[in-house]
Amino acid sequence: MKRWNRTSAFFSSKGMLLRAILGSIVFFIIHFLGWREYTTILCGSAPTGEALSTFGIFKMVTYVSSYLWFWVMAPILILTAGLLWISNKISNSQS
Repeated sequence: MKRWNRTSAFFSSKGMLLRAILGSIVFFIIHFLGWREYTTILCGSAPTGEALSTFGIFKMVTYVSSYLWFWVMAPILILTAGLLWISNKISNSQS
C-alpha cells in the first residue's frame, strides 16, 4: 500500500506543478549559460566554425530537450495540476 501512496503523490497536482517548475528552472539555467548557440548544429553548422565536438552535441541536445520541456510539457503539467486541484476541491466539497 505504501508504494501506491508514493505513486499517487507523483501524479498529484503538487507533484506536477513541482516538476513543471524544476524543468523551467533547468531551462533558464541552460539558456543563461548560452547553450542556445549550439542549436545551429541542427542546420549543419557549428557555432565556433570548427568540427563538432561531443560536448557541443550534448549542449545542443540538452538545450533542445529543455526548450521543448519549457514550451510544451510545463504548460501541460501546469494545466493538469490546476484541473486536478479544482477536481479535488469539488469532490471534497461534495462529500
